[in-house]
Amino acid sequence: MTRQALSFVYAQALLVAAGLGTGYDALSPGFAARSADGPFYCCDLMSSGGYDDAFMMLFFFLALPALLRLARFSRAITRLETVLFIATIGAALAALGLASMDCANPLYTAFGIPDLVLATALVAAAFSVPLHLTLRR
Repeated sequence: MTRQALSFVYAQALLVAAGLGTGYDALSPGFAARSADGPFYCCDLMSSGGYDDAFMMLFFFLALPALLRLARFSRAITRLETVLFIATIGAALAALGLASMDCANPLYTAFGIPDLVLATALVAAAFSVPLHLTLRR
């Protein structure tokens, strides 16, 4: 596959994750936790649980390395792009970690219920990692 095709797929994967993360509150019922009666949605909690969209909004920043890749479409990935990619993937993972400290179980929500919006965002973000490594060579 050519560098341009890989760059396009990489940028699209990041943009899918960013777009779904940004619109998560409108597209999904929210994070859930496993309970004896089935899924328990965190938004049903009175004290917290309304932060699902705030956690997922950090996925918006995945658009930054995607836009930088589109601007540098046929060139090799630079150190700046790698640092930006690692920072934004780290922020998305930190958001999921914070969500799991609150009420949510993101993996159960994505693949156990399943929440196709969250699952697609997670798979797209994960798919961008080997693409980034391939483009880095």
